[in-house]
Amino acid sequence: MKRFALFLLLFLWMFAPQTVSAQAGDSSPSPSAAETGESARSTPQPELAAIGINYPASNETVKGRLPITGTITLPGIRLWELSFAYAGNTTESWFLLRSDSAALSGELAEWDTTTLSDGDYALRLRVYFSDSYQDVLVTPIRIRNYRFDTATPTASPSATGTLLPTATTTPPEPTITPSPSPRPSPIPLPPNPLTLSNTDVFNALLRGAGYAGLFFAVFGGLLYWQHSRQK
Repeated sequence: MKRFALFLLLFLWMFAPQTVSAQAGDSSPSPSAAETGESARSTPQPELAAIGINYPASNETVKGRLPITGTITLPGIRLWELSFAYAGNTTESWFLLRSDSAALSGELAEWDTTTLSDGDYALRLRVYFSDSYQDVLVTPIRIRNYRFDTATPTASPSATGTLLPTATTTPPEPTITPSPSPRPSPIPLPPNPLTLSNTDVFNALLRGAGYAGLFFAVFGGLLYWQHSRQK
């Protein structure tokens, strides 16, 4: 019995240090919640994909040269076009300001409004994809280079243009709209061969008078000859 108790004590003494060492090895400190939150806040967040015109905004009063800023970061872009038109004629004539195929965020183009007459205009950002396109329309934009519109408040540059519904039909191949150019001068007509000059009219009158005098001379001679024979 004593041998068994001695053997049990020896057995417990041999394995007791290994248990303590294992517990000591597992007692590494865990990261605190504050450290975890700080690491999460330091991770940069990706930029949201979107399209839009940031400046100028609707009802904005502008003049001179102004930068047009916006965001074009949607995936799958084939081409985008930035154009302007008269506010009351947006379905017919658009004049191209810039076109590109690269995604962009910031200044899209510079608009020189000094070449335009004062009035209300519209900006359109059209983005083409493989099977559709999206339009962003900003209207009206009030150009006032030569007169000041006191009744129109100036809007904030942070406003975003109106995103129109996505067109699901397959668009035609995008084409670059040419800038308006003056019409060519008409080709002058060839001279009219039937036109009479003053000299031609005068010569015709002289010839007519000569023919009339000759006729009266011949007719008078015949009358005189006939009268002579009767005597």
